[in-house]
Amino acid sequence: MANKSTREEITRRVGEVSNLLITGQKRHNIVQYAAENDWQVEPRQVDTYISRAKDLLSEEGQESKENRVMLFGVSMRRLNLIFVKCMAVQDYQRALAAQKEINTLLALYEPQVQYHKHETWQDVAIENIRAGTLGYEELEEAFDSDLATELFRNAGVEITVGNTPD
Repeated sequence: MANKSTREEITRRVGEVSNLLITGQKRHNIVQYAAENDWQVEPRQVDTYISRAKDLLSEEGQESKENRVMLFGVSMRRLNLIFVKCMAVQDYQRALAAQKEINTLLALYEPQVQYHKHETWQDVAIENIRAGTLGYEELEEAFDSDLATELFRNAGVEITVGNTPD
């Protein structure tokens, strides 16, 4: 093994490991990276670098929460800069993508709410009344006249004698 690493080397390596973690690299990739870059350390030392890098990322995440307003401003400036540069070279597709991201960041879009209709037996009965496949007499016989009347009223169909399917 080589001499002990200096503080500067360790700090630089932790930063490099942090960048590798951000890009989704796994432990075995980081160990391989250390070997390819002649760090001359054992995998156990790489584990220490990974641990320190994760601590560093956690600290940055905490700072991010505390500096949310500042980070919002930085994000807006970056996106505006991207938009301006894309427009300057007439890259309208990327300019539009930047503008959409700005709009999202500013919460300019209405929330997309999806409604799911839950069909009840009453909905099915009303549908059948409107289609003419379910008559008043059938409903009155199966339930009572009050419910049959209510269903016909909700269906918007006039009650007449002989309102039965053919």
